Amino acid sequence: MLYLQIFHKKFLHFFFSKLNNGFTKIYLPIIVNEHIFRCRRCNTYINSKFNIGFSKTMKRAATCNICNCENEFENTNPAVKSDYFNSDFNGSPELTCPTVDFCAPNNMKHVNPFSPHYIFMIDISNFSFQLGFPSYVK
Repeated sequence: MLYLQIFHKKFLHFFFSKLNNGFTKIYLPIIVNEHIFRCRRCNTYINSKFNIGFSKTMKRAATCNICNCENEFENTNPAVKSDYFNSDFNGSPELTCPTVDFCAPNNMKHVNPFSPHYIFMIDISNFSFQLGFPSYVK
């Protein structure tokens, strides 16, 4: 048991020291569009986990990764880009990058913005004290 606790302490120290050293900066694509394609059932933004293929009526469609709803791409919908009809999605970062930043258009912004609410939880159990977690909270 003592060996396991020493191993956990060394592993956690290694893990948190890597976090403190920082990561290399990565490119985060910013999508600025007045219309953003969303799932018709759960309103999820289109993302790289959407399954894009053909619907039962042989129209180009995207299956939502959250609710598994099939959303057909219609040419009349302004949120549907022409890149969604191609098999090569390199022109659409929302379909190729794991994380993108959508700039919300004015029709999606709140009229009366509200202040955010945060919940911070810290594990203060005996096991976390033995592993040294509280020493990382400053």
